[in-house]
Amino acid sequence: MSIRRLLTALLAATVVGGAAHAQEKTLKVGDAAPPISVAEWVQGDVSGVQSGKVNLVEFWATWCGPCRKSIPKLDELHDDLAGKGLVVIGISNEKPEVVKPFVRSRGSGMSYAVGVDQSDQTNRAWMKAAGRNGIPAAFLVSRDGKIAWIGHPGDPAMLEVIPKLLAGKYDPVLERKARPLLEAADRAASRRNYRQAYTHLDKVIEMDPKVFSSVVLQRYELMLTGEKNPEAATEYLSEKIEEYGPDAGSLAEFATALVSDPDLRPRNLELASAAAEAMIAAAPDRPDSLAVLAMVQFARGDASAAIENQQRAWMLADPSVKAEFKKALDQYRTTARRSSTR
Repeated sequence: MSIRRLLTALLAATVVGGAAHAQEKTLKVGDAAPPISVAEWVQGDVSGVQSGKVNLVEFWATWCGPCRKSIPKLDELHDDLAGKGLVVIGISNEKPEVVKPFVRSRGSGMSYAVGVDQSDQTNRAWMKAAGRNGIPAAFLVSRDGKIAWIGHPGDPAMLEVIPKLLAGKYDPVLERKARPLLEAADRAASRRNYRQAYTHLDKVIEMDPKVFSSVVLQRYELMLTGEKNPEAATEYLSEKIEEYGPDAGSLAEFATALVSDPDLRPRNLELASAAAEAMIAAAPDRPDSLAVLAMVQFARGDASAAIENQQRAWMLADPSVKAEFKKALDQYRTTARRSSTR
C-alpha cells in the first residue's frame, strides 16, 4: 500500500471512529442528570443528586494519582459552600473494603459524601454516556437537575461555574451565544469605540438580565474607567438598580462590587448604598443580604449599624457558615474599637 493510500485509510478510520464515539455520547450539558446507583455509602448518605441544590458529582478511584490531588480542593468546596447549597459526591467503582480504609485515612480532609457504584450502573449512566474515558471526571448539576458542566475537577473553569450556579446565574447555552458578542465588545473597547462596545454588551444583557448581571458591571466599568465618564456611568447603574429591584442576588452583586472591586475606582458608595437598600427591600431577612448591607454601611463609616446588621446575619446564618459571618462581625468590632480609642 502506498503512503498516500495508507494515510487516506487512517484518516477514514479516524473519522469513522470519531463518529462512533459521538454516537455513544448520549449525556451532554443541558440534559437531565441521570440517577446515581450506589451499592454502599461509605460516608454521607445523600441518596443521589439532591433536588434544589447544586451537585458536584466526581468519579474517582483510590489508585488514581490525579484523583488524590483533587480531594483537598473538593473538600474545601464542600466545607466552604455546603451552607450555600453545594453538595459534593464522590463515586468509586472499587469495592467497599478498598474505599472505606482510604476515606478513613483522610479523616476530616475528605468529609464530603462518598459512594461505591452499584455494578457499574452509575459509571455507565454518567461517564460512558458522556464519552468520558478517564478519571477524575466531574459533573456539575444545576438546582433544577440539569447537567451544567462536564470536565476535569482541576479545571479552573469549574471554580468559575460553581458560584454562578449557586447564584442561579449560569446557563451554558446562553453563555455560548454571548461569547462572540462579549469578544466583539472587547475589540470595540480596545479601539475606543465605546458606543459599539455598549451595543454588544446591551445585547448580552437583554438575553437574560439575571444571568448576565455581571455584564452590567462590565459596562459600568467601561464607562467609568475606559470612557472616563463617571456621570454617565452613575446614571446608567442607577437605572439598572431600579430595573433589578426584585432580584436581590444581582443587587448584592452590584453593592459588593462597588465597595470592594479595585477596578471600580473611584468608589461610588452612594450607588452601593442604593443597591443594598433595594436588595434589603427584596430580601429583608436573608443572612447574605444583611451581611452585604453591613459591608456597605461599614465602608460608609456607620460602624454601629454595620455591627448590628452583621450580628443579625450571624444569628440567622446556617450553622455550617456561621463562622464566616462571625469573622466579619469580629473585624467590624475590632476596627470600631481601635477607631474609638484614637
